[in-house]
Amino acid sequence: MRRYAKPLLLVTFYIVYAIIYAGWLVYGPQIPPVFEYSQAYTLFLIVMASGFFLPLILLLYVRYVGWKGLGFSLLPLGVVYAAFAMYYYYTQHHSFDPFLQSPPPRIGEDTRAGGGDTFRILALGGSTTRGKKLPAEKRYPRVLQALLQKGYPSVPIEVFNAGKDWYTTKHSLISYVTYYTHWRPDVVIVMHGINDLTRSFSPPYFAVGPYNEQWTHFYGPAIYGARPPTFEQHLLHTLFMPMIDGWYYQLRARAVDYPQERYRSHAMFEKNLRKLIASIRQDRSEVLVLTQPFLYKETMSEEELGALWFDKVFCATRRSFLNEEYPSAASLHRAMKTFNQTTREVARSAGAHIIDAAARIEKNLDYFLDDVHYTEHGADVLANLVADAVIKTGLIEQRWRPERHAEGSGPRPGERQPFIVDAAR
Repeated sequence: MRRYAKPLLLVTFYIVYAIIYAGWLVYGPQIPPVFEYSQAYTLFLIVMASGFFLPLILLLYVRYVGWKGLGFSLLPLGVVYAAFAMYYYYTQHHSFDPFLQSPPPRIGEDTRAGGGDTFRILALGGSTTRGKKLPAEKRYPRVLQALLQKGYPSVPIEVFNAGKDWYTTKHSLISYVTYYTHWRPDVVIVMHGINDLTRSFSPPYFAVGPYNEQWTHFYGPAIYGARPPTFEQHLLHTLFMPMIDGWYYQLRARAVDYPQERYRSHAMFEKNLRKLIASIRQDRSEVLVLTQPFLYKETMSEEELGALWFDKVFCATRRSFLNEEYPSAASLHRAMKTFNQTTREVARSAGAHIIDAAARIEKNLDYFLDDVHYTEHGADVLANLVADAVIKTGLIEQRWRPERHAEGSGPRPGERQPFIVDAAR
């Protein structure tokens, strides 16, 4: 039996390493063009290909120095490993905001926000508002500012982008009442939906425990503060997790057509959105609520399905190591329609202005980079929708007074009927 042990170990090693190496080959060119690698990734593949020769090198080395000699030779490697592990633990520092996970964008002293004669618009939302995948000048709040400034050349206008990755209605509520309220904006734009929806799930890499209606299970960017990785986990994640997530994931994961009851965060979304709008209205600022545009459809092309990733990353549910599931595109389509319908109902009951942006931006890759993030064209359409609504309803003419932000005076309350742009009846 012992004479078969060595060949069996060799065969096992080569099968496992071949699977791992195939994963690296497939993972590298995830973004088209297929099988074209960067120089750094090509070098990585060349270096890791040397692993196929490792058993042969070890066998030759053992024949030369013996097994005891091999053990003594590995001692320096153990010392190096221990040194790197100590350095890793010593340098670990996972910063996060205790209330907001990642801190909100700060209003700098060098902006025009400090001037009392500036018409101030605050854009609240998540990464779709922040728009970091686009150049700064192409993000919808910046485009909106340029459009409004062109329409009102004599009025200093500032649109502050307060969007932040991961942010939900709860995050925007906290950041508004604790920070942005002091900026005293004339108009506040609110656009939420997708991040609140994802809180219904407990994805393995960003959450701890089952769903909690306070979303305390969903740590998001602060997950390492809750569950710091060991040095070994760090090494495995660096070398193997990209391959596992990008290739092996497709073998163990499946799409599930969840019913609407599965999206349990919907109730908290409604409560937080209602509180957020009420807080803004209490400060006598106008509120402009947008439904969230999205790419999901009942039937999608292969190219469109390939652009989706929120479903597999933020909405994953692990049943076992070999069984993971995520919501189908059709299920997410219906869920987002439900969240947007709630947005319209809450905004209407609160007397806020409504723009049904989800109904005005086409669901295709000309407008979307992925599930919800826009191309430059999509961001431009969104900015024009908001600008047209602000101009046509005369919000700036109604509210702008150079003296209204003087010391001791708040924004002038808007005396108007809320407008609705293409809202579903």
